[in-house]
Amino acid sequence: PHPRNPLISEPSEQFVSVGFLQNPIDWQALDGKPVRTIILIVSASPKLHLRTLSRLSFLCQQTSFRKLLADRSSREELMAALEEAERSWKAGS
Repeated sequence: PHPRNPLISEPSEQFVSVGFLQNPIDWQALDGKPVRTIILIVSASPKLHLRTLSRLSFLCQQTSFRKLLADRSSREELMAALEEAERSWKAGS
C-alpha cells in the first residue's frame, strides 16, 4: 500500500527500513505468493522517494539481492549489498 499524501510533512532525512514478517500476508500479489518482506521508504521529497523506489526496484530484480531478502540476511549483509550497488550507480553516472 502507498499513502496518497505525505505522512510526515518534512522528514529531516530519508530512511529505508526492511521488515521480515513472521507470518506472511496474502496481499493478492501478481505471482500469487504471500508477502514475506516489507520495505518502508520515508523521504524528504517525492523526487527523492521515486529515485529510491526506482533503485530498490532495480535491486529487487537481481537474484542475489532477492536471495538476501529471502534468507532474511542481516542488516550488515543488506547494507553491504546496497553500498555496492550505490558505488556501481555512482561509477556509471
